[in-house]
Amino acid sequence: MTESIVLAPVREQIVSAFTPQILDFERLEATERECFALNLRRCRIQLKLSQLAMAQKMSVCLRQYQRYEEGSYPCMKTMATFMLATGVPYQYLFVGGCYQNLFKDIPRRKEAVVLQSLAGLCSDSDFHSLVLLISGTLERTRSIQPEELCFGSSIELLETPSQQGYYAMVAGRLRELRNLLDLTTDDMAELLGVESRTWRAYEHENDGPQFSVLMALRLWAATKINPLWLTYGTDFFKVRLIQHRRMEYLLGLFNELPEAFDSTVKQMMSVLHKKYMGHWGPLN
Repeated sequence: MTESIVLAPVREQIVSAFTPQILDFERLEATERECFALNLRRCRIQLKLSQLAMAQKMSVCLRQYQRYEEGSYPCMKTMATFMLATGVPYQYLFVGGCYQNLFKDIPRRKEAVVLQSLAGLCSDSDFHSLVLLISGTLERTRSIQPEELCFGSSIELLETPSQQGYYAMVAGRLRELRNLLDLTTDDMAELLGVESRTWRAYEHENDGPQFSVLMALRLWAATKINPLWLTYGTDFFKVRLIQHRRMEYLLGLFNELPEAFDSTVKQMMSVLHKKYMGHWGPLN
């Protein structure tokens, strides 16, 4: 990820969203680990991946991945890798939990995870073909706005950042976010329910505690600022935005299809899923 653009261009959006509140995270998150573990396993099974395959996509060892399915939270670097490799945003892994209200628009259709994966991974030509097929099933013509729904070269050039590079970027953005909101490190620590020294460690890329996916959700809940803004100006941000727009577009089409939609659409989805996700061994 490059840090060619900082948060200044989106200052107004961030500041206007900022609505601080002190939350009892210990109470709220009492059963969150179980919810996360269950959703992760469901997601893996819906994507037809073994634990080993999912571990490979997240760039962790098998035992580390198994810990995630037992309720351990991945760091944000691992979650970013997961999102790029599967096309599925981490929000899907917290559906039904205490942070559900932050992303009420997550679809509940049974094929939603696979559909999201295709929206996140398909090449522009494959995505266009899928849209044309669904449009044909609905007997209507749908136009695609290339600038909004096409990855172009963005996804091809996007590489998983190094551990050091990722946390250097996150640390810088957390410092900038705090300064932009005119808050002290103690203020931020109180909002996220951590010790001040822990927050200070997040602001400095070192061997201390890493900013986890749970901390990203706490930041969102306590400030109403979507943590995706921390990646503004990077290729990762651009790709995530296109993934989101694509999913909205596909859902607009799928919501017009009957629950048992045309078999040709199902078949194409299956072919594309196998093309982009593959399949490794028995599901366990």
